[in-house]
Amino acid sequence: PGKKDQLILPGGPSILSPEPLAIPEIPTIESTGRRLALAKWLTEPGNPFTWRVIVNRVWQSHFGKGLVENASDFGKLTQPPTHPELLDWMANWFVEHDGSLKQLHRLIMTSRAYKQTSYPSQIAKSASIDPENKLLWRFTARRLDAEQIRDSLLAVSGEIDVRVDGPSVDADSTRRSIYRKAMRNSPDSLLARFDAPDGSSPTARRSTTTTSIQALMLLNSKWMLDRATRLSERIKAEAKGPEKQIEILYLHALGREPNEIERTMARDFLAAEGSLSDLCHTLMNSNEFLFWE
Repeated sequence: PGKKDQLILPGGPSILSPEPLAIPEIPTIESTGRRLALAKWLTEPGNPFTWRVIVNRVWQSHFGKGLVENASDFGKLTQPPTHPELLDWMANWFVEHDGSLKQLHRLIMTSRAYKQTSYPSQIAKSASIDPENKLLWRFTARRLDAEQIRDSLLAVSGEIDVRVDGPSVDADSTRRSIYRKAMRNSPDSLLARFDAPDGSSPTARRSTTTTSIQALMLLNSKWMLDRATRLSERIKAEAKGPEKQIEILYLHALGREPNEIERTMARDFLAAEGSLSDLCHTLMNSNEFLFWE
């Protein structure tokens, strides 16, 4: 400080790494090598911060909340990890498995914590001890993300285009949402209503709001009504007669057969001159369709 010609060498935070970064020579291209040195420092197996952040984000994507609740701040201003030993163990495990996200997803999704029911037998007693579910004694029901809602509706109606790769597409395309153009000045109404980020700033954790506009959009929007119509056309092509159509509808929409009460209600609905398209629309608005439990 105070010296105009003082050379400031690149390096990490001095409290973590007091020595300057080793800058490798790259003879094949014209480069200072500083970005490469930073990348190697960030991904060094002995650097615990990067690996903790990654596994915390993946955990958050499966449980709705990370072991560190504020996924963009691991400093003293955020809450400490709810399970610090688990966070450290997973970070070390991730490094030992070559940073394989696929194996990390498999590890989490086959764990007992992920496979907990949303409705345990001791729910009242457990809620009195841990009402915020910090100890993961149940699986917290979560609404699908905006893109998952859109893709699920297209998948159930049989319209989704599952091709991989290629250019971005317009809003009216049936390709998966990941290929849609992100237009910040004209966002997709369905995705925006269900809390999809607008792309103008990083979003460590999405908001999950519940508004009347969401319900009205699912009930009345032309896009939603078109999906219900296409689903009904798909079912009519696959099955004849109301009994079989009801069964196929539940299999497509909810991944299971209807129980006897649901069969009776659906049968009565169709008998009262309700259309198959209306019945499809009802199921596509149900909590069982829109939520993970």
